[in-house]
Amino acid sequence: MQSVAIIIPSKNRLNYCLAQIKYYNKANFRGTLVIVDSSSKSSFLELQKNTQKINLINVKLFHKPLLSTHQAISFGLKQIKDTCNYFVFSGDDDFFVVDGIDKAERFLDSHPDFIGVVGKGIIAKHIRLENEIRIGWVRTYWKPRNISDMNNLKRVRAISKDYLNLEFAVKRVSVCIDDLSLMNQVFGTVKFNNSTDLEICSTLSVALAGRVKYLRTRFLIRGDHSARPNSLIKSNAIYPTGKRKDNFVLYLSTVLNKYDESIKSYGDNIINNYFVVTNKKKQKREEGFMRYYFFYVRVFRKLSGLYLRYYYKRYFELFTR
Repeated sequence: MQSVAIIIPSKNRLNYCLAQIKYYNKANFRGTLVIVDSSSKSSFLELQKNTQKINLINVKLFHKPLLSTHQAISFGLKQIKDTCNYFVFSGDDDFFVVDGIDKAERFLDSHPDFIGVVGKGIIAKHIRLENEIRIGWVRTYWKPRNISDMNNLKRVRAISKDYLNLEFAVKRVSVCIDDLSLMNQVFGTVKFNNSTDLEICSTLSVALAGRVKYLRTRFLIRGDHSARPNSLIKSNAIYPTGKRKDNFVLYLSTVLNKYDESIKSYGDNIINNYFVVTNKKKQKREEGFMRYYFFYVRVFRKLSGLYLRYYYKRYFELFTR
């Protein structure tokens, strides 16, 4: 596996950056690890010093204190565009299963009609201690599904109805580099500041650009975030209105390079799908169904969490010890 880059934006999280490097060393990663650090200069120098002590893999470190997350991804992509065919974004507390990335690369090599690959994903609560990371609860992050319709608008509609975070797909550099540049231009114009908005727009961009395959292989271990689109999508409390909603529609229209009313209406409908709780779910709540549902979820998640801990045990050990 020589042609995949993992791009990691980070800020003031030295221990997690070091955990990333240690993890991919132990996992025998043979691609390129790109860390774009926006921390203070002293913190970056500390990262450099510690990296030299433990590094056996190809790591590129960049100090860019003024870049936002997506600007950092775009910057990192430009650094590897001539040497890597594929890339994947990673938060500094997210860890990919190297075998899964390897399988994604082989699939894309043999299927030029797809632009990206995802696999099995879990989300785990990281308990950060001074010199180590421990794992709290564990659960499934997303369910198996392909985004494989040949029509780009149908792919976007599929994503809007049943969200799948395509930021974490292994993607073709050649397809995504221009879209990321365009995204940064739009973000600069409308001043997107919400990380959830940025993630969803990135996902829309990938869905518009091409087909994404789901492989049934261990792929992603994501760190817990309190503001995940999976849960935010189902909350009326954050329904985007006014400028925030306009930003979504503007970005969708910009990527499509069309500004007529039909596209704007389509974009508006997609945003509605993202954020409105369905009447069916509301009705179930009113009927008291949720009392039984929450009991089921607690039992099911407890049992599935124990299974996932066993299923991913050797990967947890790589970055927690």
